[in-house]
Amino acid sequence: MLKVFNSITRGHVYLLFLFLILLLPTSCVTKKNPKLGQLAPDFQLKDKNGNAISLQSYRGKVVVLNFWATWCQPCRHEMPSLEALYKKYQTQNFVVLGVSLDEEGWSQINQFSSKFKISFPILLDSEMKVSELYQTYMIPETFLIDSSGKIVDQFTGPQSFNSPVFFEKIEALLSPTQSRDS
Repeated sequence: MLKVFNSITRGHVYLLFLFLILLLPTSCVTKKNPKLGQLAPDFQLKDKNGNAISLQSYRGKVVVLNFWATWCQPCRHEMPSLEALYKKYQTQNFVVLGVSLDEEGWSQINQFSSKFKISFPILLDSEMKVSELYQTYMIPETFLIDSSGKIVDQFTGPQSFNSPVFFEKIEALLSPTQSRDS
């Protein structure tokens, strides 16, 4: 009995090893996620009014690019702090840009936005093409992009954006000396 079990186990391990060898080159090598210091990949998505909006259209502003969904509990948790961050800096060259991954569309997002009193721009990525472009597989995920379009920080999981740590990051990017250095 033990001999049969060992041969089955070895067979399974061999198949798993073979599967991983075939899978790894396509999943890990060919895809590049955005890297810190590189230009954020441009994309175009529609807002709630059906207007096509690109990330490029925000060039010259500091952008907090946040991937989220209405059904995501950690996303719900961080929304009030994202809104507070947006309110604090919206009159400067700053924007929070929400990218919703909701497949249900705008009816869910509009209800959610009303409930949480969200005023920052939201774009819909129901086909998850931009999420794929940014290699976002866990939400919430947030990218901090400077005014020249470079990714300067990345955060996975819920954050408390209404905090001195984030204020310092944003203010450093908004300062005139930073824009000359980038």
